[in-house]
Parts: sequence; structure tokens; C-alpha cells
Amino acid sequence: MLSSFDIANIVGAVAFSATFGYAIYTALGIRRTFSVPLYRSQALGVALIALIILINLLSNIIFSYIPPNVPSDFLFSNVGIIGELAFLLWFPIFYYWLDKSELAARKSDPLLRDILHWQLVRLFLGPLIYASVVIAASTEIIETIFFGVSPVSMASESAVPSNLFIILFLFIPGIILFIGLRILAIIALPIAAWQTKDPLLRKQIYWLGLFFILNFIGGALQGTISNPFEALFVLDAIVFANGYCLYKSARSLVPSYSFSSEGIKSVSDHPSAT
Repeated sequence: MLSSFDIANIVGAVAFSATFGYAIYTALGIRRTFSVPLYRSQALGVALIALIILINLLSNIIFSYIPPNVPSDFLFSNVGIIGELAFLLWFPIFYYWLDKSELAARKSDPLLRDILHWQLVRLFLGPLIYASVVIAASTEIIETIFFGVSPVSMASESAVPSNLFIILFLFIPGIILFIGLRILAIIALPIAAWQTKDPLLRKQIYWLGLFFILNFIGGALQGTISNPFEALFVLDAIVFANGYCLYKSARSLVPSYSFSSEGIKSVSDHPSAT
């Protein structure tokens, strides 16, 4: 029989699946309406970010119900090597679309200003991000094979490598990815949104920056709330907000116009004015 936590967990999973699914559907639908490669690329980026987050969330919930795990495990860590690897896939996708957004903002700036010297930064940052992902993923696989970590259990509780091993191949890449990349996005995207002269791109990058802020907050809170119900409520609320930000980021690429009833009546009464 399902417990109250299981019911709340299922309801939350269905709700955020619908939220992210709608964000993906909206982004891909909007992408098809554009012929401009810049807008098509930005819409695709939103869809891919939403998809990888949805895969990570669902994989963690599913693996948390496989013994020896308990359903609340996913609230405190990524569950199993599948959850860990799905989580690591966030970062190259995050970086790729951060890079794309910065370059798009520069292209739409009449002065072609280089935001935060991004042209130089990306030469070093890109390889560092991708190398950190490869190192961290390889470490997870090595833990599973050589340290007896179950592929479906929480690696953080089962792994027994040396402290040096953890520092070199988990802690340092983790700092670069989890903190460094997200903080860079939180700083760089608002500047890019302010600098671009394209109003649609400005809104799209603004919402993407807000997504990165909420994503960082959610990651920082994971594992800090001891009560499972409170943790589920807080994290689900942040996940919904993440999905909404991605939806708005895609939707912002579509221009919206408002017409007053008086203006419409004036045009209909004086058709020669058109």
C-alpha cells in the first residue's frame, strides 16, 4: 500500500513531468515557426535543457524505489550511477547554451561588445568544463567497477576510495561544474540580457538566467532539509519554478502585441487610415 510520501512523490512527479513536457513542447513548436537560425538555436537550447533535467529527475525517482534504496533517497543525492551520469550531462548542455546565449547577445549588439571578454574565456572554459565532466563520469564508473558500488544504490554511501582519489577526481570537478559554471551563468546572462538590443532575445536570456539562479538554489538546498516531506515540498516547488522559467524563456522568443478596443474601433471606423 502506498504511503502518504509515495502519493505526494507520484503527484509531484506527474506535475513536474507535465511542466517540463509542456516547456519542451512549446520550445520545439516555437522553433519550427522561425527561419532565423539564431532564434531556432535558442529555442532548441531551452528544449534540450528541459529534457535533460526531466530525464535526471525521473531516473532518480525510479531508482529510489529499487532496494536497497528508499523513496526519499533522491531528495538528498543522485541515486545510482544512472542518476549520477544523467546529472553530469546537465553541465555540458548548460555550458553549451550559456555559450550560445552569450554569442547570440554579442551578435545582436550593434557595437559587437565582448561580454566579460567571452571570446577569450570560452577558449579555456569550454575544454575545462568538458574535461571535468569526463573525469567525474569516469570516476563514477571506476567506483562502480572497482569499489563495489551498486549501480542502483547511492554511490556517496557505498564508495570507499581514498581521500586523495575523492579530492582529485570528484571534489575539484564538482566545484568547477556545480559552483563555478552556475555562478558564471548567474553573472554573465543578466549582463548579456542588458547588453543585447534585441527585445525578444533580451527576455529569453533573462528567463534563462533566472532559471540558472533557481537551479543553483535548488542544488544548494538538496540534502540540507532533514524532514522528507518538507524537502519534497521545497524541492518540488523549485523544480516547478525551473520548468516555468524554461517555458517563459522559450515563449519570450515570440513577439506579443496588445491592441486596445478603442484602437481597433478607430481603425474599423476609418479604414482609409490603414
